[in-house]
Amino acid sequence: GAVASEIVLLIDSDAEILDPNVVRTMKTAMDDDRVFGCGFSHGPAWLDERHGVGTGVGYYPERMWMSLTMLRVSHIREALAAGESFNVDTQLKDARPSGRISRQWNQSLSLRPVAEGALPWSKRFKKAYSGQEPDYMYYDTGARIYQFLRHQKALHFVGLPAEVFHGRYVGHYHGVTRSTLNAHDTNCATLDEVSREIEERLQQVYGYRL
Repeated sequence: GAVASEIVLLIDSDAEILDPNVVRTMKTAMDDDRVFGCGFSHGPAWLDERHGVGTGVGYYPERMWMSLTMLRVSHIREALAAGESFNVDTQLKDARPSGRISRQWNQSLSLRPVAEGALPWSKRFKKAYSGQEPDYMYYDTGARIYQFLRHQKALHFVGLPAEVFHGRYVGHYHGVTRSTLNAHDTNCATLDEVSREIEERLQQVYGYRL
C-alpha cells in the first residue's frame, strides 16, 4: 500500500539497535532534501564461495545496508517510477558481439559454482565497473535503487561502511530469519549458532525472563 510518511526507517527482524543515537543521527541527516537515505553503505565487493562462485567472477555493487536504513519516500518513488526496483537482479557485464557467444556465456554462468578462470576467453569482451572486470553484476536488495539515485540523480546517501562500523551501533544476526525460512541458504547464520547469545542479551540487557 501507499506510504503516508515522508521518511521511513527499515530494520531487519534479526537486527538489534545497540546505540539509540544512531537513529537520531540518521534522522538529522535526512533534514537535507538532497539526501535520499541514511544508515550504512554496503559494498562494493567481489562475491565468494558463500555465494557459490569462484574468485573474480561476480561483483556486488554498492547499496544501502538494508538491515538498518532510513529512506526518503519521494526519492524512492522517483526511482520506482523510472523502472528501478528493490528486487535482487543479476546483470551480465560484457560487450559480446555474438548472440551465440552470449548464449554460451549465459549457460556457463547458470552452472554453480563458476570456477576462477573458467571463462578465460571472455576477458576480451568484459566491461569495467569501478576498475573491475566481472563476468556479472549481482545487485542485492536495494542496489538498483541506490545506484540510480546516487549516480544518475546525483543525490546523496549518508552512511559509514557497514563492513567496518555497523557492529558498533547495530547487532545483526546475519540472516537468521532467512535461514529459518530457507535451510539451503548458506550465506546466513542459523538459529543454533546465535540462540545462546540472543537469550543472554534478553536476560542480561533487557531483563526478560525466559
